[in-house]
Amino acid sequence: MIGSALITIAESVNEHLNNIFSISDDKVIVSNLVDFEGNMAVTDPDRLILSLVNLQPEKVTQRGQISNKGVLNVNLYLLFSSTFIDANYVQGLDYLAAIMSYFEVNKALNHSNTPNLDSGLEKLTFEIFPQNIQDTSYLWGAVGAKYLPSVIYKMRMVKLREENMNLSAPLTGLSTKF
Repeated sequence: MIGSALITIAESVNEHLNNIFSISDDKVIVSNLVDFEGNMAVTDPDRLILSLVNLQPEKVTQRGQISNKGVLNVNLYLLFSSTFIDANYVQGLDYLAAIMSYFEVNKALNHSNTPNLDSGLEKLTFEIFPQNIQDTSYLWGAVGAKYLPSVIYKMRMVKLREENMNLSAPLTGLSTKF
């Protein structure tokens, strides 16, 4: 369900960018920034990479209520990174600004304004997640990549229900031996 939420976000943002910049090429790609060997995971030039950089369960809802049993409210931290370089660097900054304006106008995605939103999700809300220089440095060090122009959004209230997770079988064979 988290994956389908990220794909829906990428599709919605791509539609916005295509309209704003009169392009037909989707610029936003859902991907890791680096692979397991530390190389850039996306080698296509001039892309915006959407990555999940953190997730946290939310025990208390925005209304101050304890979360219902069987429902896990999760905050996802989404990183949009621009891989535009050289002569296209400024264009990449313009794309990041367009993403920021998109989420300023569309602070929530729901089934009314986003028909392809997963049926297991009620609503996705977005707020920019400000970071100081030091925290930004720590994040990029943890990711294992060189800094790219980027913006982080906190996405709230992804409702995960066990029956909506499409798990075929429980995990077995896990060991805690060290």
